[in-house]
Amino acid sequence: MTEEQELVDFSKNIADLLNSMFISDPAAMYALVSNRVPCNEKLADHPFAETTKIPLVDHEQYQIGLLGVINCLMNACGIPKVCAAYNKSNQLLGFASMAESFQCDSSQPTGT
Repeated sequence: MTEEQELVDFSKNIADLLNSMFISDPAAMYALVSNRVPCNEKLADHPFAETTKIPLVDHEQYQIGLLGVINCLMNACGIPKVCAAYNKSNQLLGFASMAESFQCDSSQPTGT
């Protein structure tokens, strides 16, 4: 097995673990991946952090969520990121490795 395949497999294992947590408590996992906390520009500029910029009336606000932290760790180790998958009604369906052919809905928050 190549090192690249080992990293892809690790990413899939992380997605599987998140899915097992989602099966155990879908409401808690939805709340965890849907909520963001404000962060400063220094964290937003971190080379591996996955943040979102929110334009406000007189300034911009940066935010980070659970998947943003998880993907920061994975990015730093060269591991493919994970994403959350939602349906058109914004219901969380589960998680996937972004190394797989599975397509995460890019219109939804994934990794922040």
